[in-house]
This record gives sequence, structure tokens and C-alpha cells, in this order.
Amino acid sequence: EYRLIVENLKAKGEDALRDLALVMLLHDSGMRVGEVVQIEIDQIEEDASAIIPTEKRVDDRKVFWNTETDDVLHRLIVQRVNSGPNTDWLFVGCGKGKSGETHLGTKSVQRMVSKVVKEVGIERRLSPHSFRHAFIHRWAKMGVPDALIAQAVGHGSPHSIAHYTKLSRREIGDIAQRNFREFATAA
Repeated sequence: EYRLIVENLKAKGEDALRDLALVMLLHDSGMRVGEVVQIEIDQIEEDASAIIPTEKRVDDRKVFWNTETDDVLHRLIVQRVNSGPNTDWLFVGCGKGKSGETHLGTKSVQRMVSKVVKEVGIERRLSPHSFRHAFIHRWAKMGVPDALIAQAVGHGSPHSIAHYTKLSRREIGDIAQRNFREFATAA
């Protein structure tokens, strides 16, 4: 489903670059939509990462994404700097704040995702938060400990992500088999 959405946005060209970057960043980083829309251009690091304030905790965290997403983000930054509004926000909305342009709102991201999902013919309901769920589930499926997943997505406790990390019996069996093979070859 993610690939269908990305291919749809890529086919739209530079006009959809902001939306493509949003979807890819949500998918790769596990960030909350409210965290993504508040990223400023100068928060983007050279190593395909950013240090962001966490919505539900006091401390900041470092989030990462893959090189394809990083390329799209840098294209968006060039586009924004060369022809976009004069603001530090990476994802700019239509409204005006006290100091000029405002960041894109979470509802706008929800509408964009719903529209693209409909365009590609995905039947089930997907929201920006679905990408966060999928990120956490992918990491759980790879056998990453809940404590590390919780830290990566800005949760204070591994217990708070338990509803995200539920795996099917087949997935649990696959992880067990992979770990048993590793133990057997190490012995």
C-alpha cells in the first residue's frame, strides 16, 4: 500500500513533492503527524536524521529515515528555499501566523493521505497515524526490543506501545525460527 501511494505521488511530479516527502517521512521515521508538520528546515541533518521535540515528553529525540526519503527531503528544501514562502517550516500551510507563514496543519495532512489512498484504490481506512503503527509493527516484526521501539517513537515506556507491537502467530513463529537458527550457528 505504501508503494502504491509513493508511486502515485511520484507520478504527479514536483507539484506533489511536499506530499511525497510527508508520506515518506511518516513511513520511515514513526513520527507523529504533529511532530512531522513542525519540522523546520534547519533541523534536517546531513545523516538523514533530525532532532525533534517530542509531543508527549519533555526531552527531544533523534529520528532517522532512509536515503531515498533523504533525497526527496533535500529536493523539497531546494524547492522551498528557491520559490517557497519565506519561513523556516519545512512543510508550509496556507494560513498566516503572527510571524508570517504557518506550518502545515495535521488536518491538512489527514485530508491529503485520505485523498491519495482513494486515488490508488486502497479500500481500508488509512490515516497518517497508520504509518506510525506500521513503523512500530515493522520494528517489532524484526525482533527489535519494545524498549528500543518506545525510545525511537518518543514513548516513555515500552508498555505504552504494547497495542502497536502485537504480532500474528506466524510472525512470532518466524522470529523464533530466525533466532533459533542464529543460536544454533553460534554454538
